[in-house]
Amino acid sequence: EFTTTRTLNDPLLYSYNGISQFSSSANYGVSQFFADMGAGGYVAGNRYAWYHTSPFLASTLALRYYISRAGSDAGDTTLHELARQGSAALYRYDHALPAAFMVRGDSERGSSANPFRNQNQLFCAMTGLSGSLFEEQRMPIRAEANGGTVIGTAGNYHYRAEEEQITLDFVLDCPKDGLYYFYPRIYGADQLTVTYADPQSVNFPVKYTQASILPAGYHQAGDTVRIRCTVNSDGAEHFAYLQYALMDSALFEAGYARLSEGALYEDNYTDTSLSGKINASDDGILYTSIPYEAGWSAYVDGEKVQTEAYHGAFVSVALSAGEHTVEFRYLPGGLVPGAVLTLIGILAGALSILCHRKRRAKKG
Repeated sequence: EFTTTRTLNDPLLYSYNGISQFSSSANYGVSQFFADMGAGGYVAGNRYAWYHTSPFLASTLALRYYISRAGSDAGDTTLHELARQGSAALYRYDHALPAAFMVRGDSERGSSANPFRNQNQLFCAMTGLSGSLFEEQRMPIRAEANGGTVIGTAGNYHYRAEEEQITLDFVLDCPKDGLYYFYPRIYGADQLTVTYADPQSVNFPVKYTQASILPAGYHQAGDTVRIRCTVNSDGAEHFAYLQYALMDSALFEAGYARLSEGALYEDNYTDTSLSGKINASDDGILYTSIPYEAGWSAYVDGEKVQTEAYHGAFVSVALSAGEHTVEFRYLPGGLVPGAVLTLIGILAGALSILCHRKRRAKKG
């Protein structure tokens, strides 16, 4: 994926297998999933765009490569640079999982407005491990304003511009060593600049309606991180929401290892099919990162089985323990009826022309 998209359909524009998409006819459950997980989903517009978010979510979506036009890893230490040309850089993400793998269970959809908690629940449901992937930090974030006022605490703020623009600064003193992530929803902001103690800064495009978890980088206890944005004034008071969390890297690695054990292998895929073999150690759910549509059918050891929408968003099937051959095929629901109706129309048209010619021949 690109770290910053130019359109919501960049994968179609540049012909690569990507994530970001807008389609009014697609399954809105995928947009809901991305919104729940703090990954740039907008349900009302049925769209989602990849703005980094967490390495856990990237792994479950089989995301392997990032292209940064600015040549920056945006503070994500789980990325590794592969190549660089001019101002652009190509990065590899080493924790990408295959397009299908076994999971222990599903989590409740939209159970919290906090995406860190939703990702924690999804992680535990998929891996069967206990604990919190993201540890929410309770240390206060200092809010400062230039060109207006800002008040609030515990991640919830209100601001009002008193000049043409207001610059908002949210300052975090890191309480522990580790990899930090933050979730901003700041009305009117279209870009955030994250400045580290080095000082090193990274810019992120943001949208209030498509909020996303973003990386703040690896920091030691006592380091300072400053998140800044500038908003044009409209004379009204507006809302800003900012939460941050520390990722448990050891727990993430344990979960990744467990999911890797039940991965599809010898896999083959096209735009309309996915097949391969799998050795399931326990009964569970075979999850795929394929967006769910009714046209997908599944076959296990040659027998057709019922497909389900994992978390209301992705194609999945129940699978028993043991070694299996699995195949997924896609056929649009209206294709066969449409083809039949088209054929009937062609035959009816040909018959009408034939009858018309016969009548003219008789009159002649």
